[in-house]
Amino acid sequence: MLNVSSERIGKQGVMPKPAGGITRVLSHRDKAAVLAHLLRLDAEDRYMRFFAGITDNGIRRYVDGIDWKASVLIGHFSGARMVGLAELLPSGPRWQRGMELAVSVEPHWRGRGLGRHLCESALEKARARHMRCVRLLVLHENTAMLRMVRAMGAELSQEAGVVTALIRLKPDMQAMALAAMAWAESTIAQALHLPRRQGRLT
Repeated sequence: MLNVSSERIGKQGVMPKPAGGITRVLSHRDKAAVLAHLLRLDAEDRYMRFFAGITDNGIRRYVDGIDWKASVLIGHFSGARMVGLAELLPSGPRWQRGMELAVSVEPHWRGRGLGRHLCESALEKARARHMRCVRLLVLHENTAMLRMVRAMGAELSQEAGVVTALIRLKPDMQAMALAAMAWAESTIAQALHLPRRQGRLT
């Protein structure tokens, strides 16, 4: 099992910074920043991220196709520039409760723990969505990423040069308890024909 950092995402989606800058959940309004970050990746980094050579126009089409409702994107910013990105994407049948994770970090920000920070931030969001697992697909030559996911407790399997790193998530017991309390309050209020209180129970 993965031992995820206990740091939590704040109310505004801003997360603790690993080494300067801020990390936050993105929205469609950040599309230009996502595009600029991915376009700055060189040919080797693009191959590691997309498993193929991809042109600038290919990256533009990829960003245009992002499903902002089903996906969770988290960016790390140094000033106005996004230097790291985690993409948590739908994967497999919904009943499996799994998502796929991809991470990219610009060269001058590597070696500072940013990649792991982005992974852990994404896993917190997956847990909040009651996901059971997160998968990362990693090329076998991407040794830095493989070292990181091993250190995070991922289960590894390999086929045709691609390593699947499976991270099983423990349930977020606090979130489950709050959801159960909200459901119980709603059920009781409906049974008694009482107005439902706003906010969480205390």
